[in-house]
Parts: sequence; C-alpha cells; structure tokens
Amino acid sequence: MGENPFTKLLESKKQIILYGPPGTGKTFKTKQYATEFLSKYVESMIESNNSPEKQVWIFQANPNKFDVIGAINDKELTEDVWTVSRYTKKIKKGDIGLIWISGENAGIYAQINILSNPEMMLESEASIKHWKSLDHKNIEEMRVRYKYKYKFTDNPILRSDLLKIKELENLEIIKQSQGTNFKVNNEEWEILSKLIEEQIK
Repeated sequence: MGENPFTKLLESKKQIILYGPPGTGKTFKTKQYATEFLSKYVESMIESNNSPEKQVWIFQANPNKFDVIGAINDKELTEDVWTVSRYTKKIKKGDIGLIWISGENAGIYAQINILSNPEMMLESEASIKHWKSLDHKNIEEMRVRYKYKYKFTDNPILRSDLLKIKELENLEIIKQSQGTNFKVNNEEWEILSKLIEEQIK
C-alpha cells in the first residue's frame, strides 16, 4: 500500500468527511485508512513503551568547595553543568537529577532535568564565581548539562529526615556518601518525589 493521501490531512485537520453517491466505496476506503492509521499509532506506542525508562540520580556537592545554595539561587544559572565521575555510561539526556549538599545540613535542595549525555566540558563561566577554589576553571571534565525544575533551598529534604524512612535505608548516598553521583531506584524515587511535592507546595 502506498502513502495514505489523507494522513497529512487527518493529522492537521483532525477529521475528514467523505462525500459521494452510494456505492462509490466511501465506507470501504474509510475502514482501510482507519486500519492503516491505527496500526501506525499502535506501533508508535509499542516503540514508546520499549524505550528506556527515565533514571533518577543524586548529584552531590561539597559546600566547603562550592557555594551550592548561592548557585541554586543565582537567577543567571537557570542552566548549568555538573561533574559526572560515576555512571558515565548510564546517565542520559532526559533523566532526572537531585542536587544533594553534603555536610552538617546534608540533604536534597533542588530537582533538575538532565539536558545532555555526559561529555567532556569546561565548567560554565556563569558558575565559576560560586567556586571557593578555582581548581575546576579551564579544566575539561566529564559533565552533563542540566536545567533546574524545582528549587527548595529554604525547605530542603534533610538526610536526618530521610533516615527516619525505612524504605530509604538503602538509598545509595546514605549507605556510601563518598562520591559525586548516586543512583536512585524506582521505589526510592516514588517516595522522594512525594516528599518534593510537599516541599514545593
């Protein structure tokens, strides 16, 4: 079967009405085109369902080296880059990230959308001012680009509160806090996403 002549019309107009005398094949053609159109739609849905699911990652920063709160609240930094030292083959464009600050008030302070796969990049010029040391300036490292989705620096989800939730006792960053990047599984994300919803109300 060749290219359906009504496909583009149907996609733009959303409906087509066929006129003509009885016996000219209006009903037959309509069923034929409907079957073809729906089969393509089903194929598209199957491909979509088979595509990799979004992963969730925690990105940890040391406030002694980087003014994380200042960077999150910096209106010039709607987008930035973050170092990826682990999971460089698994973190992908479209994944979800959580900004974690280590130290005395450790916890989650923002949610981000990951805009690129990890690749060698320089630190962004806009965020250089927030570094307490300039070790990262003009040095290419494996990083991802990201955009802030939610900021809740005044009302973070603290590690001390997460420790009270049994289902989060195996959260990777809680079990082993050394590092920059940590994986969050689906069950953990279900709980964390609800906590974030509460924070941003």
